[in-house]
Amino acid sequence: MELLDSHAAMVQAIADRILPADETAGGGSAECMIHIADVLGNEQTQNIDLLRMYLDKLNVTAKIRHRHRFIDITIEQQDALLTETENHPAFALLAELVHESYWASEAGQTTAGFEVRG
Repeated sequence: MELLDSHAAMVQAIADRILPADETAGGGSAECMIHIADVLGNEQTQNIDLLRMYLDKLNVTAKIRHRHRFIDITIEQQDALLTETENHPAFALLAELVHESYWASEAGQTTAGFEVRG
């Protein structure tokens, strides 16, 4: 079961807020997003449903408060909404996926001091 394209864009925006880019790619890099999509593609339906409901709720809240979709509000507004929901099980799932994906990526391996050979 997969996420909708609008949900995938939100996951990428959230991943960028969990691990922002600096001199290396952040959590929303293409390499990390491929890994996250692969993992979510193998997830149980209940986890995908939980994630979809969480993302829909974030979007509705963003539209009510800021009159824009989550991906279209400022980084500061995104951070505020994510801080409010950081105890939600779906946020925990996303945070875990982002960290796993980043540290398994070339950028994460380089950050950790490993020489990446390809």
